[in-house]
Amino acid sequence: QSSPDEHFELDKDSNYEHFGRFSRRFRKRKVGSYGKKSSPKQKYMEPFKNGRRLRLKTWRNNYIRMRSNGKDVHQGGAGTEEIFIVKTLPQFGANCIALYGHFKRYLRANRKRIDQSSRRSNYNSFPNHWKWEKFWVEDVGGGKIALRTYHDTYLRAHTNGVMDHSPKVGKGKPIPKNWVWEKFTPVWISPKRKVGSYGKKASPKRTIGSYR
Repeated sequence: QSSPDEHFELDKDSNYEHFGRFSRRFRKRKVGSYGKKSSPKQKYMEPFKNGRRLRLKTWRNNYIRMRSNGKDVHQGGAGTEEIFIVKTLPQFGANCIALYGHFKRYLRANRKRIDQSSRRSNYNSFPNHWKWEKFWVEDVGGGKIALRTYHDTYLRAHTNGVMDHSPKVGKGKPIPKNWVWEKFTPVWISPKRKVGSYGKKASPKRTIGSYR
């Protein structure tokens, strides 16, 4: 049985006598959730490519840190525990991602706390039925982003050094402009440079965002 979200393609030969040349214009269209067409990707999402590595800098000038105990998410320096790999999830929205950490766990917005998922073999092994591990990236200007959770809260860097939830923000409403703890600066990690002709290192392609 075909999916109700998929638009069929009319056969150009069998339908030609009924639709003429018009039948040739029918094509399969990509659709998003609830049968709607997928939203076009916003420019601020261009750097968020599947498999890219980054750190997320907080307003306190430190970084989101996944702890080795597989549970806690704190704030720390620019080390390996602060590195995430982007997993894009376009089936849930053009700005939907998951963040895979150093200890093979995804960042997770649990009901009452920010913690880590169970272990997964690699950043692409994201179960589609998972909900708390999804984040929706929002552009808040000045090169910063906010990460909206499944619970309609935002990821927040508390002054106590722990990552937690913001208060809830209603669906369709923007993040309050005066909020600071919920804003992050993506710091992209440059891939290893490849050696080009004559033994010189090839210059990495420049994209939006800062590099380390």
